[in-house]
Amino acid sequence: MLLIEDKQSYDTNCELIQQFSLIYEEAFPDENEREELSSIYNRLDANSTPFTFLIFDVIDNNVQGGLVVDVYTESEIAHLIYIVTDPKLRQQGVAKKLLKSYLPKVLEKINKQFSISIENVVFESNNPELTQIDSFDAKLRLDIFRKLGAKHIPITYIQPPLEGRSERVDNLFLFVYTQHNYIDSQKLIKFIGQLYYGLGIHNYESDEDYITMIESIELSTQTWELWILLFTNGRNWDIMSLWTT
Repeated sequence: MLLIEDKQSYDTNCELIQQFSLIYEEAFPDENEREELSSIYNRLDANSTPFTFLIFDVIDNNVQGGLVVDVYTESEIAHLIYIVTDPKLRQQGVAKKLLKSYLPKVLEKINKQFSISIENVVFESNNPELTQIDSFDAKLRLDIFRKLGAKHIPITYIQPPLEGRSERVDNLFLFVYTQHNYIDSQKLIKFIGQLYYGLGIHNYESDEDYITMIESIELSTQTWELWILLFTNGRNWDIMSLWTT
Protein backbone atom coordinates (compact mmCIF):
# COMPACT_ATOMS: atom_id res chain seq x y z
CA MET A 1 0.00 0.00 0.00
CA LEU A 2 1.18 3.49 -0.85
CA LEU A 3 -0.51 6.35 1.01
CA ILE A 4 -0.39 9.81 -0.54
CA GLU A 5 -1.46 12.12 2.28
CA ASP A 6 0.28 15.41 1.53
CA LYS A 7 1.80 17.38 -1.31
CA GLN A 8 5.31 16.18 -0.50
CA SER A 9 4.40 12.50 -0.87
CA TYR A 10 2.51 13.36 -4.08
CA ASP A 11 5.55 15.12 -5.57
CA THR A 12 7.92 12.38 -4.42
CA ASN A 13 5.88 9.72 -6.23
CA CYS A 14 5.32 11.61 -9.49
CA GLU A 15 5.99 8.52 -11.66
CA LEU A 16 3.29 6.51 -9.87
CA ILE A 17 0.95 9.50 -9.97
CA GLN A 18 1.38 9.61 -13.74
CA GLN A 19 0.50 5.92 -13.98
CA PHE A 20 -2.58 6.49 -11.85
CA SER A 21 -3.67 9.49 -13.93
CA LEU A 22 -3.80 7.36 -17.09
CA ILE A 23 -6.10 4.70 -15.63
CA TYR A 24 -8.06 7.41 -13.80
CA GLU A 25 -8.90 9.29 -16.99
CA GLU A 26 -9.83 6.05 -18.74
CA ALA A 27 -12.08 5.00 -15.86
CA PHE A 28 -13.98 8.30 -15.88
CA PRO A 29 -14.44 9.36 -19.50
CA ASP A 30 -17.25 11.80 -18.64
CA GLU A 31 -15.37 14.96 -17.71
CA ASN A 32 -18.30 16.18 -15.62
CA GLU A 33 -17.67 13.23 -13.29
CA ARG A 34 -13.86 13.47 -13.32
CA GLU A 35 -12.07 15.98 -11.12
CA GLU A 36 -8.77 17.42 -12.24
CA LEU A 37 -5.82 16.00 -10.33
CA SER A 38 -4.66 19.56 -9.69
CA SER A 39 -7.81 20.15 -7.63
CA ILE A 40 -7.23 16.94 -5.69
CA TYR A 41 -3.60 17.99 -5.12
CA ASN A 42 -4.73 21.24 -3.51
CA ARG A 43 -6.67 19.30 -0.83
CA LEU A 44 -3.71 17.12 0.20
CA ASP A 45 -3.51 19.07 3.43
CA ALA A 46 -4.81 18.06 6.86
CA ASN A 47 -5.90 21.69 7.39
CA SER A 48 -8.12 21.64 4.29
CA THR A 49 -11.89 21.11 4.56
CA PRO A 50 -12.29 18.49 3.32
CA PHE A 51 -8.81 17.05 3.20
CA THR A 52 -7.90 14.37 0.69
CA PHE A 53 -5.70 11.31 0.60
CA LEU A 54 -4.94 8.74 -2.08
CA ILE A 55 -4.25 5.04 -1.61
CA PHE A 56 -2.46 3.06 -4.30
CA ASP A 57 -2.02 -0.67 -4.68
CA VAL A 58 1.49 -0.93 -6.11
CA ILE A 59 3.22 -4.14 -7.21
CA ASP A 60 6.70 -4.08 -8.80
CA ASN A 61 6.45 -0.30 -9.16
CA ASN A 62 3.21 -0.60 -11.14
CA VAL A 63 -0.04 0.94 -9.96
CA GLN A 64 -2.72 -1.75 -9.91
CA GLY A 65 -5.43 0.64 -8.72
CA GLY A 66 -6.19 3.43 -6.33
CA LEU A 67 -8.67 5.30 -4.18
CA VAL A 68 -9.23 9.02 -3.81
CA VAL A 69 -10.92 9.86 -0.52
CA ASP A 70 -12.13 13.13 1.01
CA VAL A 71 -12.46 13.31 4.79
CA TYR A 72 -15.05 15.52 6.48
CA THR A 73 -14.06 15.67 10.13
CA GLU A 74 -17.12 17.63 11.31
CA SER A 75 -19.63 15.11 9.99
CA GLU A 76 -17.23 12.19 10.59
CA ILE A 77 -17.82 10.92 7.07
CA ALA A 78 -15.28 9.76 4.50
CA HIS A 79 -16.28 10.39 0.89
CA LEU A 80 -14.83 7.83 -1.50
CA ILE A 81 -14.83 10.02 -4.57
CA TYR A 82 -12.96 7.71 -6.96
CA ILE A 83 -12.04 4.06 -7.09
CA VAL A 84 -9.91 3.03 -10.04
CA THR A 85 -8.36 -0.24 -11.16
CA ASP A 86 -6.15 -0.98 -14.12
CA PRO A 87 -8.51 -2.20 -16.88
CA LYS A 88 -6.33 -5.30 -17.35
CA LEU A 89 -6.82 -6.23 -13.69
CA ARG A 90 -10.53 -5.70 -13.21
CA GLN A 91 -12.41 -8.38 -11.28
CA GLN A 92 -9.12 -9.73 -9.91
CA GLY A 93 -9.52 -8.51 -6.34
CA VAL A 94 -7.80 -5.14 -6.57
CA ALA A 95 -10.88 -3.16 -5.52
CA LYS A 96 -11.54 -5.56 -2.65
CA LYS A 97 -7.99 -5.16 -1.39
CA LEU A 98 -8.22 -1.36 -1.57
CA LEU A 99 -11.59 -1.18 0.17
CA LYS A 100 -11.40 -4.01 2.67
CA SER A 101 -7.73 -4.00 3.64
CA TYR A 102 -6.07 -0.66 2.90
CA LEU A 103 -8.86 1.86 3.49
CA PRO A 104 -9.77 0.71 7.06
CA LYS A 105 -6.10 1.01 8.10
CA VAL A 106 -5.90 4.59 6.85
CA LEU A 107 -9.21 5.56 8.47
CA GLU A 108 -8.04 4.09 11.76
CA LYS A 109 -4.96 6.31 11.51
CA ILE A 110 -7.11 9.38 10.78
CA ASN A 111 -9.52 8.63 13.62
CA LYS A 112 -6.60 8.57 16.07
CA GLN A 113 -5.02 11.68 14.59
CA PHE A 114 -8.19 13.79 14.84
CA SER A 115 -9.88 12.03 17.77
CA ILE A 116 -12.97 11.29 15.67
CA SER A 117 -14.93 8.19 14.72
CA ILE A 118 -15.46 7.73 10.99
CA GLU A 119 -17.90 4.84 10.63
CA ASN A 120 -19.44 5.74 7.27
CA VAL A 121 -17.73 5.79 3.88
CA VAL A 122 -20.12 7.22 1.30
CA PHE A 123 -19.68 7.03 -2.46
CA GLU A 124 -21.58 7.47 -5.71
CA SER A 125 -22.16 5.07 -8.56
CA ASN A 126 -23.83 5.59 -11.91
CA ASN A 127 -27.49 4.75 -12.38
CA PRO A 128 -27.37 2.45 -15.44
CA GLU A 129 -30.72 3.71 -16.73
CA LEU A 130 -29.49 7.32 -16.81
CA THR A 131 -25.86 6.85 -17.87
CA GLN A 132 -24.72 7.14 -21.48
CA ILE A 133 -20.95 7.64 -21.08
CA ASP A 134 -19.10 5.08 -18.98
CA SER A 135 -15.92 3.02 -19.20
CA PHE A 136 -17.41 0.02 -17.44
CA ASP A 137 -20.74 -1.79 -17.43
CA ALA A 138 -22.69 0.18 -14.82
CA LYS A 139 -24.81 -2.84 -13.88
CA LEU A 140 -21.72 -4.96 -13.33
CA ARG A 141 -20.18 -2.19 -11.22
CA LEU A 142 -23.26 -2.19 -9.00
CA ASP A 143 -23.00 -5.94 -8.64
CA ILE A 144 -19.37 -5.62 -7.55
CA PHE A 145 -20.33 -3.05 -4.92
CA ARG A 146 -23.13 -5.36 -3.79
CA LYS A 147 -20.66 -8.18 -3.25
CA LEU A 148 -18.41 -5.84 -1.29
CA GLY A 149 -21.25 -4.99 1.12
CA ALA A 150 -22.36 -1.58 -0.11
CA LYS A 151 -25.66 -0.21 1.17
CA HIS A 152 -27.97 2.16 -0.65
CA ILE A 153 -28.89 5.49 0.93
CA PRO A 154 -32.46 5.92 -0.41
CA ILE A 155 -32.48 9.63 -1.16
CA THR A 156 -32.51 11.88 -4.20
CA TYR A 157 -28.86 12.69 -4.87
CA ILE A 158 -27.53 15.50 -7.08
CA GLN A 159 -23.82 16.25 -7.28
CA PRO A 160 -22.89 19.92 -7.81
CA PRO A 161 -20.46 20.79 -10.61
CA LEU A 162 -16.87 19.82 -10.00
CA GLU A 163 -14.26 22.57 -10.10
CA GLY A 164 -13.93 23.90 -13.64
CA ARG A 165 -17.09 22.11 -14.79
CA SER A 166 -20.51 23.54 -15.56
CA GLU A 167 -22.80 20.52 -15.33
CA ARG A 168 -24.46 19.08 -12.25
CA VAL A 169 -24.65 15.30 -12.16
CA ASP A 170 -28.02 13.70 -11.46
CA ASN A 171 -27.45 10.15 -12.74
CA LEU A 172 -25.93 8.87 -9.50
CA PHE A 173 -26.97 6.61 -6.65
CA LEU A 174 -25.54 7.30 -3.20
CA PHE A 175 -24.12 4.35 -1.26
CA VAL A 176 -22.33 3.78 2.02
CA TYR A 177 -19.98 1.24 3.51
CA THR A 178 -20.87 0.87 7.19
CA GLN A 179 -21.40 -1.80 9.80
CA HIS A 180 -24.77 -0.28 10.70
CA ASN A 181 -28.18 -0.51 9.05
CA TYR A 182 -28.75 3.22 9.35
CA ILE A 183 -26.86 6.47 8.97
CA ASP A 184 -27.21 9.47 11.25
CA SER A 185 -29.33 11.87 9.21
CA GLN A 186 -27.83 14.96 10.82
CA LYS A 187 -24.32 13.86 9.94
CA LEU A 188 -25.48 13.15 6.39
CA ILE A 189 -27.08 16.59 6.10
CA LYS A 190 -23.91 18.24 7.43
CA PHE A 191 -21.81 16.25 4.95
CA ILE A 192 -23.96 17.33 1.98
CA GLY A 193 -23.72 20.95 3.07
CA GLN A 194 -19.94 20.69 3.33
CA LEU A 195 -19.78 18.95 -0.04
CA TYR A 196 -21.75 21.72 -1.72
CA TYR A 197 -19.74 24.44 0.01
CA GLY A 198 -16.45 22.80 -0.91
CA LEU A 199 -17.52 22.70 -4.56
CA GLY A 200 -18.26 26.41 -4.58
CA ILE A 201 -21.97 26.50 -3.69
CA HIS A 202 -21.46 28.83 -0.72
CA ASN A 203 -25.15 29.72 -0.47
CA TYR A 204 -26.09 26.06 -0.54
CA GLU A 205 -28.96 26.40 1.92
CA SER A 206 -30.93 28.25 -0.76
CA ASP A 207 -29.81 25.97 -3.61
CA GLU A 208 -32.76 24.11 -5.15
CA ASP A 209 -30.91 20.82 -5.54
CA TYR A 210 -29.60 20.96 -1.98
CA ILE A 211 -33.09 21.65 -0.70
CA THR A 212 -34.43 18.70 -2.72
CA MET A 213 -31.88 16.39 -1.14
CA ILE A 214 -32.53 17.59 2.40
CA GLU A 215 -36.26 17.17 1.91
CA SER A 216 -35.59 13.67 0.60
CA ILE A 217 -33.56 12.85 3.72
CA GLU A 218 -36.24 14.21 6.01
CA LEU A 219 -38.91 12.13 4.28
CA SER A 220 -36.84 8.98 4.77
CA THR A 221 -35.89 9.69 8.37
CA GLN A 222 -37.31 8.23 11.55
CA THR A 223 -36.08 10.38 14.45
CA TRP A 224 -32.33 10.76 13.72
CA GLU A 225 -31.85 7.50 11.85
CA LEU A 226 -32.02 7.21 8.08
CA TRP A 227 -32.42 3.53 7.32
CA ILE A 228 -30.25 2.16 4.57
CA LEU A 229 -30.67 -1.01 2.59
CA LEU A 230 -28.22 -3.82 2.12
CA PHE A 231 -28.96 -5.24 -1.30
CA THR A 232 -28.19 -8.90 -0.93
CA ASN A 233 -30.25 -11.59 -2.63
CA GLY A 234 -33.78 -10.21 -2.77
CA ARG A 235 -35.50 -7.39 -4.58
CA ASN A 236 -35.55 -5.29 -1.46
CA TRP A 237 -34.91 -2.02 -3.21
CA ASP A 238 -36.03 -0.77 -6.55
CA ILE A 239 -32.75 -0.78 -8.47
CA MET A 240 -32.19 -4.49 -7.83
CA SER A 241 -34.00 -5.12 -11.11
CA LEU A 242 -31.20 -3.35 -12.95
CA TRP A 243 -28.90 -6.35 -12.66
CA THR A 244 -31.19 -9.28 -11.89
CA THR A 245 -33.16 -9.04 -15.14
